[in-house]
Amino acid sequence: MEASHFDHLKKRRVTAANGLGPDERHGALAKLDLFIERAGLAQNEVALKWADEALNFAATNGKHFEIDVYSPCPCGSGDKMKFCHFHGLRPLIKLLQELSLTTN
Repeated sequence: MEASHFDHLKKRRVTAANGLGPDERHGALAKLDLFIERAGLAQNEVALKWADEALNFAATNGKHFEIDVYSPCPCGSGDKMKFCHFHGLRPLIKLLQELSLTTN
């Protein structure tokens, strides 16, 4: 069974705390990690789980990936995404849309 993105980032934080250095990923997964970190959500477990589910959906759904900007923000604040972390997550959303187009 393959480890999820959520499990990977959790492991990455643990190995970095132990001084062993983080495990790095490549390709779209590395970009996903970078965009989550740039949005300031790398320590937010709810947002990491959302990103993992969004990546799996975009890669396997067979449809164009879209985000409702008026849905709750994945950070768990309860605010609408448009008024919370949308601008920080825009590069991640674009990556997910490109991924969904290449897997169709």
